[in-house]
Amino acid sequence: MFRIAICDDDKTICNHIDQMIATYVKENKLHIEVEVFYSGEALCQHLDAGIQFDLIFLDIEMTAMSGIDVGYDIRKKRNDYNTELIYITGTNQYTRQLLDMRPLSYIEKPFTKETIIEALELALRLSDELEGYFRFKIKGQDYKLKFSEILYFESRLRKIFLVTETKSFEFYRNLNELLSDLPKYFTQIHRSYVINIKKVTAFLGSSVLMQNNIEIMVSQTYRKKLRAIEKSELEARGLLK
Repeated sequence: MFRIAICDDDKTICNHIDQMIATYVKENKLHIEVEVFYSGEALCQHLDAGIQFDLIFLDIEMTAMSGIDVGYDIRKKRNDYNTELIYITGTNQYTRQLLDMRPLSYIEKPFTKETIIEALELALRLSDELEGYFRFKIKGQDYKLKFSEILYFESRLRKIFLVTETKSFEFYRNLNELLSDLPKYFTQIHRSYVINIKKVTAFLGSSVLMQNNIEIMVSQTYRKKLRAIEKSELEARGLLK
């Protein structure tokens, strides 16, 4: 579980960043927990209780205990150089002090969603959590695979076959329920198939060719939806002008 703290004495900013992250987490099916603090003191009290965070979005200019003070507490007093710090401020006058805190990033106000997500993705990438995992059970044993490894899911009777380029796994699950656990780049193209759009090597109209050279038929019900997805995906790959 990747844990994030947001610390700013402006509740509107805290809630704004919290919502941005929540939307991103939901869309990408990541396992991330977020806590919000409205003062540096409250955050440090939480740290005193032994609670650890992987990433902290930290405002510099807070009353009483500033973001610089919090950073000093984390880096110097606690000797914690593993927690990533992302500073948020409306001025650039703290550049020298910020370098001493070894922040991952520095964001100026007013910020955009893109800026926040870019910084978040950098932290996730460094921790190897960006891609997220699909979790499932086989005979009571827990398994997890990165979403990026999965080519498609096939439903046969009551079984689900999860297929990667090198292997497949069988477990019991309802395909419709499974869809709710997947990122938005997974889509259903047939009552028996859910595919990873990023693993399609060719869109053939009534079928798609996957990276393992398996051709999967697209049922009439899903063809219109898939055409729209195809256009968006080809544009993202730079194959459409």
